[in-house]
Amino acid sequence: ARSSSSSARPSSSATTSTASCPTRSSCFFSSACFRSAGAAAARIVIPEFTILPLAARFWPAPAAPAGVEQITGNLPYALLALLVVWTLAAFGEEFVYRGYLLLRAAEALGGGRAAQWVAMALAAVLFGIGHYYKGPAGMLDSGFAGLLLGAAYLLTGRNLWTAILAHGFIDTVGVALVYLGLDG
Repeated sequence: ARSSSSSARPSSSATTSTASCPTRSSCFFSSACFRSAGAAAARIVIPEFTILPLAARFWPAPAAPAGVEQITGNLPYALLALLVVWTLAAFGEEFVYRGYLLLRAAEALGGGRAAQWVAMALAAVLFGIGHYYKGPAGMLDSGFAGLLLGAAYLLTGRNLWTAILAHGFIDTVGVALVYLGLDG
């Protein structure tokens, strides 16, 4: 006979799924949310002192997306920008780059732990290339963001909410800085 504690334990396939948050409260009130904030903070601070100054020696500053200047001081436009970045960037890009490409690449590489980390690096390169409109410095900066988001995803047991929330926090700070006229 099985004990009640062993029958309540999820199977190994359930614990390694992309959706490792069984309930809404566990997604938003767990350490994953705090890890997301940590990954977002690292993404915001580290490039300012490392990647962007180094890239500035070789390339112009990353280009802003078209229309971003309309956000400054314009609350309705800033709120619209937040809606766009949370849906297309935070959810959309994370589902594509971490939730799909990273997992498929890891499977193609054999599915082991090393394969997941190699796949994470490959997905980060593609993430950087996907931001080509920002120029070479912006692609490098976005590739670094892809590394942090991918690492956060893998280190939380492939919890996609971690990457989604971190990406959303990063872009929210960006929109807020542009709205306030503090973007550089």
